[in-house]
Amino acid sequence: MYSIPWYIAIFESIPETFLIIFLGTALFNIFILRIKIFHASVLSAGASFFIRLLPLPFGIHTFIGLIVISCLVWLFGELSWWVAFICTLAGMVCLLVLQSLMIPVMLPVLGLEYSELAKQPWLNVFLFIPQGLLMAVAVLFVKSKKVYLYDLHEKA
Repeated sequence: MYSIPWYIAIFESIPETFLIIFLGTALFNIFILRIKIFHASVLSAGASFFIRLLPLPFGIHTFIGLIVISCLVWLFGELSWWVAFICTLAGMVCLLVLQSLMIPVMLPVLGLEYSELAKQPWLNVFLFIPQGLLMAVAVLFVKSKKVYLYDLHEKA
């Protein structure tokens, strides 16, 4: 696992976490003030920066991130732990599916190898832009059409 520079934590991790939380809560009809989502995103990005410094096997940082973000959604969103976890998990699954579909297509189109992402961290930011835009469109769609996986508004 490679560590991330501070600027990746700011320019990728913060917006990525914001969209994970925003989409995840929207999918379950949960409302959290955007400023609270932003604060949770900043704290999560800071945690991610330090977690990535640890000598962990590949992928473990994702599970730790899931727990960290869930805890922050629980605290800032004032939700039950399980609702916070379910919302975070849904948002993270959406992001991981997008990454799994888009990155294998984008890398060859750009003439890049996966190993270059560690060598040139700014590439992560540029690769996140289309994913982030699609997640933002998904949030707008879910919010405007009131499309929910399950309405947890009353149960939160």
